[in-house]
Amino acid sequence: MKIYCATDQHVEVPYDRLYNIRLDNLNLHRAQLEETDLSNSSFVNSNLRGAFLYKANLRGCNFEATNLIVADLREANLSNANLKNCLANSALFEKANLEGADFRDANIVSC
Repeated sequence: MKIYCATDQHVEVPYDRLYNIRLDNLNLHRAQLEETDLSNSSFVNSNLRGAFLYKANLRGCNFEATNLIVADLREANLSNANLKNCLANSALFEKANLEGADFRDANIVSC
């Protein structure tokens, strides 16, 4: 399966789905994942800078130490997600479900 990025880079992953999988240490800069079910997946130490995650199902995802700078997470389901130590400067969280999300030591400064 390919993950398409707005940088004209495409990332091939060895899965036929994107939920309950490990996508750690990947460069997914500006990945186009709107309305995608990514629930319970791991993105530890990945680059999701500027990713398009509008209305994505991110329930239970692990974003520890992930770059989410300027990512579009509007209306995304981030319930019970691990966002410890992530970089989310200027990320968009409007109307996102953040119930139970763990933002300990995350950098979420907004400009």
